[in-house]
Amino acid sequence: MKALRTALFMLICATLVPACDTFQPSQLCGDQTEADYQSFVKIFSEMQLVNLDGSYAEDGAEQTGRVFDGPTSLALSLYNEQDTQLRLCIFGTKRNGEIVFDETFTVDAGQESIRLGEFEKGQYIIRVYADELLVENISFMIK
Repeated sequence: MKALRTALFMLICATLVPACDTFQPSQLCGDQTEADYQSFVKIFSEMQLVNLDGSYAEDGAEQTGRVFDGPTSLALSLYNEQDTQLRLCIFGTKRNGEIVFDETFTVDAGQESIRLGEFEKGQYIIRVYADELLVENISFMIK
């Protein structure tokens, strides 16, 4: 009977552990989770996630952000008011926050478009750092 209880307990744990595999902010993207909006508006006048094939993205819920049909190639289009050291760190909200993109760029004042690559089905968050300060979190989903 004890062996049966132990086996049942292990079976329950094995089914519950994957359910806990939800959004966990990745420490590799930095410890900050709250964006500094005041710094964002000092540096950027516009920033949006765009689909490189030109297709329309739906507005999703606050947690979901923009919703794209996938797989799709994305870019971050921005207009910055000043020269900036920009870090973009993108991670999935499943699989313990697996980082799928992490690059640093030096961007001059003006309009920029940064290719982010192709994304498969899933939910993601882009952490945007300007001069090492988190200034924006952009959520998006590929369906």
